[in-house]
Amino acid sequence: SLLLLEVDRVTLTSDLSALFLCPVVHKNISAVPGQIVSLPCRLPNNKPAVVVQWTRPDLEPEYVLLFRDEQPDPENQHPSFRKRVELQDRRMEDGDVSLLLSNVTTNDTGTYECRVFQREVKCLQSLCG
Repeated sequence: SLLLLEVDRVTLTSDLSALFLCPVVHKNISAVPGQIVSLPCRLPNNKPAVVVQWTRPDLEPEYVLLFRDEQPDPENQHPSFRKRVELQDRRMEDGDVSLLLSNVTTNDTGTYECRVFQREVKCLQSLCG
């Protein structure tokens, strides 16, 4: 049997004064139960991600993966995803915050959202030219 995972990528950039919302990118991914699937999400810039949230809004709690302080936070994670998800690149080099979901089941069918919070990098006028 084939299942369909849908990815909505919503990239949020925030500092204390502003919150920016980038366009949503929809991508449908087909998977076969038991396999490992990669849900793609790439940042439009190379600023470091402070928090990465992979969610599925139909679940409670909705977190598929919550990554902050440079490590996963399993406390707030939906139990069905424990030990089955990880970031494809833990260092998030080149803005890659894709999610690897292993041992896919039919229960994983749904819409996944990727939200990323980045620290706004301020530059000094003398350095910016």
